Amino acid sequence: MKNVFDIVKLNECCGCGACVNVCPKGALTYSTDEFGFYRPQIDVSKCVSCGLCVHVCPECNDFFVNRSSEVYAAINKNGEVLKRSASGGIFYALAESVIAEGGFVFGATLDENFQVKHVCVDKIIDLPLLQKSKYVQSFVGDSYKIALNKLKEGKKVLFSGTPCQVAAMKSFAGKWNGNLILVEIVCHGVPSQKFFKDYLDNLNKKTHGIKDYVFTYKRRILNGMNKYISFTTKKDKTFVKNWPQDSYNVFFMEAKNYQECCYSCKFANAERVADLTLCDYWNWELFHKKDFPACSTLSGICVNTKQGFLALEKIISKLDIVKSSYENLSAYNGCLIKPTLRPESRDAFLNEWLSEGYASLENKYEHSNRLRMLKSRLLMIIPEKLKLWIHGLRHGN
Repeated sequence: MKNVFDIVKLNECCGCGACVNVCPKGALTYSTDEFGFYRPQIDVSKCVSCGLCVHVCPECNDFFVNRSSEVYAAINKNGEVLKRSASGGIFYALAESVIAEGGFVFGATLDENFQVKHVCVDKIIDLPLLQKSKYVQSFVGDSYKIALNKLKEGKKVLFSGTPCQVAAMKSFAGKWNGNLILVEIVCHGVPSQKFFKDYLDNLNKKTHGIKDYVFTYKRRILNGMNKYISFTTKKDKTFVKNWPQDSYNVFFMEAKNYQECCYSCKFANAERVADLTLCDYWNWELFHKKDFPACSTLSGICVNTKQGFLALEKIISKLDIVKSSYENLSAYNGCLIKPTLRPESRDAFLNEWLSEGYASLENKYEHSNRLRMLKSRLLMIIPEKLKLWIHGLRHGN
């Protein structure tokens, strides 16, 4: 029986860690490649060729997938939950429901060392750890093993992550999937923890140290679909920036720093592997202007399985929700249709980072994009309703 290294090339690996979790002999452990993306490494002297790593690998297997039976636009009715959420607060409602039934929730957090990693939460008070987006590859650790043990104990488990991580959990759970709810977050691609650390090191030098960082900050409950980042220095000064003002977020939006397999992601299409798919509902005003207050930050929900429908049904009373369509939701959310396009400059960009350092990338961006950065500062000053009015004029509304 072959092992995963016989089938998957390292640049095809998504770094989900399922193979590391399943290996009964400890032959597989976590490592990183030159760009800092998580990869398995093998001690061939311990490998017994059992094939379990191949069985759970999302890149090696074809999954039973579903086309979304129902698509919704939705927002959490609780304003405080909404303000803490990246978009519409749907994940929080789902997670809260599972914990209320004595279950466990797995998702990505940004820890005190600014590392993005998967953790398990079983108290509602700890759910804010899992809220908001983190634009970094998450270190899954032994989350699959922990989740499987909970399932074997008869506990409910909600596992959230990128589609490849969710696919890994699906194959890892196998027949123990009766109490498992899989929630995938639509993903453009992931930068590495190493790249993020270099960005933070550069930011620390400029600010004399930061103690808090938020990838998707909301200035108010009715924040619109704006994407702000926020960080607080050790001197308790908080900065809020529009994404074009911040080099890391620009590089992410331009897809220059993703791992190689993200550009050919097998899960970026209309056939979904999770029970529920969640995403930002970009340009929702074009389709649901009369259904929600102006400046709302909406989520799109794709219900892909009966398990997903039952999970959503339990939280309906906590949401303002209307039916939508996959066509409308995917019109401005391309990774529901196909993977992110690979920039021609991707390799040169990452190699320059390795040779010259992050500060060099940032200096070049800021030098050549002064007007863009100024425009983004001005946009933060313009009232949200005025921006929506201008947006409506441009789209003929």
